[in-house]
Parts: sequence; C-alpha cells; structure tokens
Amino acid sequence: MLSIIWRFYCIPQNVLLKLFESLVSPIALYGCEIWGPYINIERKNSKDIFDWSNNLICQKLHTQFCKQILQVNKKSSTAAVLGELGAYPLLLKVIGLTHRYLKRLLYKSRKDSLAYTAITDLMNNQYHFSWYQNVLNITTKFGININDSNATVKKKLRNAYKTAWLTHKNDNKKLTIYNIIKTNFEYEPYLNQIKNKSTRKIFTKLRVSDHILLIEKGRHTKLDYSKRTCPHCTDALEDEFHFIFDCVRYQNDRNKIMTYMNNKYKHFQALSDHNKCIYLMNLEGEDLKQFSEFCHKSYQIRSSFG
Repeated sequence: MLSIIWRFYCIPQNVLLKLFESLVSPIALYGCEIWGPYINIERKNSKDIFDWSNNLICQKLHTQFCKQILQVNKKSSTAAVLGELGAYPLLLKVIGLTHRYLKRLLYKSRKDSLAYTAITDLMNNQYHFSWYQNVLNITTKFGININDSNATVKKKLRNAYKTAWLTHKNDNKKLTIYNIIKTNFEYEPYLNQIKNKSTRKIFTKLRVSDHILLIEKGRHTKLDYSKRTCPHCTDALEDEFHFIFDCVRYQNDRNKIMTYMNNKYKHFQALSDHNKCIYLMNLEGEDLKQFSEFCHKSYQIRSSFG
C-alpha cells in the first residue's frame, strides 16, 4: 500500500486515512473484541489514554503511516502528527468494538446458546482477570455503561483522548510554535489546500518542529541551547519565530508577504509576533498559498547553507 502512496502523491491525506481505515484497520484489529481486553496497556509511566494507545502494538503501524503521509521524521512528535491529521488512535476502536460485542452477547444471543451461558457465568462468578472483568475495568475508566449507544461510547472515548492529547501536546517542550497555533484535535485544511507537495511538506515540518533550524537540529546533535544561534544574525536563537519574522537572510521575501498581509488586513500590522504567527499558520486560500510559498523558498535557502 505504501508503495502506491509514494507513486501517487496527489492523493489527499484525508483520503489516505480513509484507505487505511478501510484496508488496514480491519486486518490489524481482527478479533480485537476477544484479545482487546487482555492487552497490557497500563505499563509503567503510562498515565492516560494517550499513553495507553501508544502501547498498543498495532498503533505503532498507524502512527508510522501517519508520519509517512505527512513526510515527517519518524522521531517527530506523535501528538503533533496525529493532531495535524485529526487521526484518533486504534485503541478507541478496540474499546468500542469490544463494548459492542459485549452488548451483542448479552442482548442478542439466544438464551440457550453457549455464548450466553458463558457470559452469564463470567458475570455471576466474577473470575479474576476474566474477559468480562477486563472489559468492565477498561470501560469503567472512561465512564462507559453497558447500555450506552455506540455513538455515546465513541463520543466519551474521543473526549477522553482529546483531553489527554492536549495535555501531552502542551507538556512537550519542543512544540513551542505548535502549542501556540494548534488548539483543536482536527484535520488541518492546509493539507488539502496546498497543492505543491514540497511546499506542503515544509509547511508541516515548520508547524510540528521537524525542521533543520538549529533550535531543533541542535537537540539531535546535543548542541548547547545557548549556541543554537542563527548563522546570519548575531546572538539570535534560530527558532521558528526568528525564521518567520526576523532573520535578515530572508528579509526581501519577508517584506513581500508582510506587505501583502498588511494591505489586505488593516489590523495585521498592529498584531504581536505571537498573534501574527497564529494568524499566518492558520491561513486559507490565496493567503495560505502566498505565505506557504514564502516558507518554502526561505527553507530552501536555509537548507543550502547547512
């Protein structure tokens, strides 16, 4: 499947996600109603559903897929990658399918069937670490009741995950700019609106801090934080804000995009760099095209001098 993706980059990421859900998820989650309650998701240092979902083996496949279709490094932030795509982890589906299966056993099995006899025996005797007891332990964590509808279960799980995702995103110190520009767990419109795949790739990298600026590159080379300065600007930390607003190397192209924004939006010039960043990173249409092309051109210049 991935070989097809690399040949046809024109396929939008939201369509690729649907292909994964239709073609890969059913195989990865086959029989999860049975094995799902037995997985050891609560490992050491796992504190919430975000951590638990990452401990699921098949989630590693899903996360890898998401990073590949965004064309970011495999070590880039999982919270940022899933947040850009609005891609909920497979664990939510495992829990939802297991809850649905339990309801089917209780309410749709014939009273004289072996399945109904088995589930009632598990309920009445409450065997330690039984399938039924494990299902109850998992669903109770998220306030899920046996009679909840499928839609209600889905909503509760998604709300729990979004809360955990927001916490992990905000706690990640490398996601300085992402924590400013991203507040909602949802698919980003720019992924479909930026048609040039190289421009889209660089725009994503800047958003999720998977770039070559020294603020990030220095983390991997163990460079002291105070020495992650811009090659062209004296004693200026080379981070995303410096790249977008200050570096003298990109001044001519920056003047063009800032003039464009100031002329089109009279309030733009009065905004702080913090608020300008939020505004610029969430543009749409022609405005997005203009700004993403500035980022692409400037990034290429930055790449040329290492």
